[in-house]
Amino acid sequence: MIALVSQIVAYVIVSRVLLPGFRAGVEADRIAYGVLLGSLSVAVGLLNYGSLTY
Repeated sequence: MIALVSQIVAYVIVSRVLLPGFRAGVEADRIAYGVLLGSLSVAVGLLNYGSLTY
């Protein structure tokens, strides 16, 4: 449950706080927005994996 919440929090922080035009960027086919969000999701997932298996 904690891993799910951390993924959602990371998404909200990036899409709302750091990149306020995130939705418009995705709709305008800017690939960098998707790559950034995908990379962040993988990074948070790896941190969750590391913390849960310790």
